[in-house]
Amino acid sequence: MRSLIQSLPPTLLSLCLLIVLRCAHRQSPGGGPDDKTGPEVKSTVPAAESVSVPTDSKITVTFSEWLLPASEKGVSLFPSTPIKVRVVGRRLEIKPLHRLNDSTTYHLVITSTLKDLRNNPISRPVNLMFSTGPSLDSGKISGCVVDPAKKYLQPNIALFRTPWQPNDSGFCGPPDYLSQTDSSGNFSFEHMRTGSYYLLAYFDKNNDTRLQEGSEELYTPVESTVVIGNAPTRMLLYPSMFDTARQSVASVTTIDNRTIAGNWKRPWDTLLCPAAPKFRLERDDSVSPPVNVGYRQAPASARFFLLTDTALDSASYRLIYSLKSIFDTAAVIDTLRIDGAARADTSPPSLITSLPEQPADLQPELRFVWSEPVYLIDTLLMADTLGDSLLLTGDTVVTDTSRFSVSRSLLPGRSYRIVLLTGHGKDLSGNPLRARDSTDTASIVTVTTIRADSVAVSLSGGISRLEKIEGRKWLFRPLSGLRTFTCADSANTFRFDSIPAAKGLIGTFIDRNNNNRPDIGRLLPFVAPEPFVMFEDTIEARARWDVEGVEPGPCDPCERRKEETTADSSGINERKE
Repeated sequence: MRSLIQSLPPTLLSLCLLIVLRCAHRQSPGGGPDDKTGPEVKSTVPAAESVSVPTDSKITVTFSEWLLPASEKGVSLFPSTPIKVRVVGRRLEIKPLHRLNDSTTYHLVITSTLKDLRNNPISRPVNLMFSTGPSLDSGKISGCVVDPAKKYLQPNIALFRTPWQPNDSGFCGPPDYLSQTDSSGNFSFEHMRTGSYYLLAYFDKNNDTRLQEGSEELYTPVESTVVIGNAPTRMLLYPSMFDTARQSVASVTTIDNRTIAGNWKRPWDTLLCPAAPKFRLERDDSVSPPVNVGYRQAPASARFFLLTDTALDSASYRLIYSLKSIFDTAAVIDTLRIDGAARADTSPPSLITSLPEQPADLQPELRFVWSEPVYLIDTLLMADTLGDSLLLTGDTVVTDTSRFSVSRSLLPGRSYRIVLLTGHGKDLSGNPLRARDSTDTASIVTVTTIRADSVAVSLSGGISRLEKIEGRKWLFRPLSGLRTFTCADSANTFRFDSIPAAKGLIGTFIDRNNNNRPDIGRLLPFVAPEPFVMFEDTIEARARWDVEGVEPGPCDPCERRKEETTADSSGINERKE
């Protein structure tokens, strides 16, 4: 064997040794404790914050350990520049595919997609700034992505410079700046061009540094644009949505000779389609005039109903509808086939079931599920056997699930009755509710409340350091999965009365539309998200107790978790002297 090695030409022998050593270095070492530490930046060329960098420069970033070659996808150069990336041992070599622009500040971004040979991602995102001119841009911005669901993944932060006018796909293109938060949601940019920008954050699921409409979770600030100047600007981003797909009908079914039920592919959205759709029916086998159709949309639902002005028969029909979204220059027209029905609807609707399940809390949301769409036309009352009665308020629109709330809290350990009379509601054909016997009683719904020994008398507290904002509300979310309870803010304090005893979390949100729940925003058309924070401390609402002086925390929604380090957010260890 030794003679064989000695007989090899020196060039071939050197090549074999290089291959062996290279493979040996790439192999994950065996034995010893598991390596859980991600690679750290040791040096960069050019150095951080360099100026007058030649426009034909290549970029090299050297890390503390060998890199996984297949993990180079999360490397980008901004302003958006095509690059070729290569991993060579501990080095990341970046070659721009054309000369850099003169007098331009560049940002090299490396996200946590980059990993070492043990699949440990870099410990924090890398942001390397340098300029091909004599100075760096001076704009600054920082902030935090606030996620009430406590997802500690690291979203990308993207900025798009205005006055560029976004369209339904513009935000899916390359941004002007890109970075990534640390694991606590914080981010910062320096050396940016000053001016106005669109700002958003998203989870880059496919690691392509582009926002994918409708499939990647999104966050926006409460302003549609932000102005970046020389002084630091701090922004908070909250959950939002980005989905501009055209609305269309998923299915339609004939209920009777004057009623058709249908479903949109998703809940009807008046922001995307401000005008109601238009429907008409045409027979397939004749030249009869079109049948006019009335449209009724179920609230906050994909369900809708159509009422014809003349009776249908069992022939085949074409259902033609047109609608226009804010992104359409003209109305979109579509056609579906539907079979008519010769029979009239003479069957009265009936109550299938009622919710919630027993026992109910003292402020229940009552739901009545009907056999067919119903609209209620009279006031409903509920009363217990001791004469305590109260008014129900809720849906009076066409729906197959009516929702009601109580005008005040119920009493614990009581049994309440709601008597539904036949005249309380009708279906779309005008049939009153089905009578359950020879009287005019349609149904009797019984609601039993939880016992007094399962009720927390009150839960109160607050956070004096919060900024005073009009419209703030508080919520208590039991860990057991019970429904969430809300109350109004009073000088940065909250008080929940007579709620089920449970351990849970406290949150606060700005209820701008006064619908008693935190709403996410949307990117196009822009709707501001309602700022919403869930605090980390677990709070107990104790049975039969007044729990007072609760101060949930931490107060700062962007406060780093205890295990986070306070390392510099640039991810670069070197410093320019």
